[in-house]
Amino acid sequence: MQVEQIKKRRPDLKMIKIADGARDNWTFLNDEIKEGECVLDFYHAATHLFDAMEVIYGKNSVEAITEYKKYRHILRHDEKGIDKVINHLKYQFRKNPKKEKIKTEITYFSRHRARCQYARLAEENKPIGSGIVESACKTVLQMRCKRSGQRWENKGGQAILTFRSILLSQQLDDAWALIKDFYCQPIEPPNNVVRLGRF
Repeated sequence: MQVEQIKKRRPDLKMIKIADGARDNWTFLNDEIKEGECVLDFYHAATHLFDAMEVIYGKNSVEAITEYKKYRHILRHDEKGIDKVINHLKYQFRKNPKKEKIKTEITYFSRHRARCQYARLAEENKPIGSGIVESACKTVLQMRCKRSGQRWENKGGQAILTFRSILLSQQLDDAWALIKDFYCQPIEPPNNVVRLGRF
């Protein structure tokens, strides 16, 4: 596994698992990668916060934008930011019990409460967003496979992306044995081939 190779080369690195709120992401990350802290991508958390504020204060209203900016700052910089956001949403839901969307966002933030420790993570110089990974997807995949006139089948596209990711991550020396074993196979001529040569 790539993660194990990286850990061998850089045992000083800390593992941070970042994803949006989809349950299958967290099931995969927790099943496949046991170690490491889990973080809800801040951009996705902020998007859910914005949606909640629009439900509470009105779509595109000045008050919704003002409250969003206020609580986004609290969520990002306050050590108890996630609790303050949840408490604010609960208070607003008590005032507006017919607005079910507020309850949905309370559930979202409550489910991910432990993954929203953004102030502490930033203090420890740890990432709070998945932007760098998404940027890598653009650099590794889109820039290579979405050029004008290119068409790929799964097998060919995967071969190109495997080599590209190995080269860009400077792991060719480590990966060469695996590549050689997979792509370099002995070829035996069939028995019915006539061998030509000088007599």
